Amino acid sequence: MKVFLDTNIIMDFCARRLPFFENASLIIDMGYRKELVLVVSSLTFINVAYILRKAYPQDLVMQKLANLAKICTVSPVSYTHLTLPTIRL
Repeated sequence: MKVFLDTNIIMDFCARRLPFFENASLIIDMGYRKELVLVVSSLTFINVAYILRKAYPQDLVMQKLANLAKICTVSPVSYTHLTLPTIRL
């Protein structure tokens, strides 16, 4: 099953935000074990890196996000994707 993880789930996991960290960790672990296909927007990685840059060392944030990207399908966001019609009549 494919599961789209929004920015909040990734933030909960990376920043270990309580009380949501445990649930986020369970979902990500299921992706690691290939029980779920995790899909994350490329923009989420950028936003999380930006938000966490003041609270954590940059190399730690980038390593955590790089490791996470290895187990996720990263969905691109570009002008082309934004202008594609979602429903064809």
